[in-house]
Amino acid sequence: MGVKLNSLLDQGSDYVEAVVNIKDIIGRRDKMPLLKPDFIFYMFPMGWKYAKSLKILHNFTIDVSNKLALFVIMLLPIEQVLA
Repeated sequence: MGVKLNSLLDQGSDYVEAVVNIKDIIGRRDKMPLLKPDFIFYMFPMGWKYAKSLKILHNFTIDVSNKLALFVIMLLPIEQVLA
């Protein structure tokens, strides 16, 4: 969508850290059958970290979508925006 992450330059960014956390947690959860049910998974710190990381990823996606929508609206004539 045209968003520069600079993930190689900024290893400490919340987004990069969230992606790594989600990847690791999904891999570990897949190998632990007892953590398959959500109500059990979210009782453990791994589930809390997963929820926090997922919220970061969702907020980033929403922010990018809002910026793109604002950009598109600014390009359209006012008649099309209000219609």
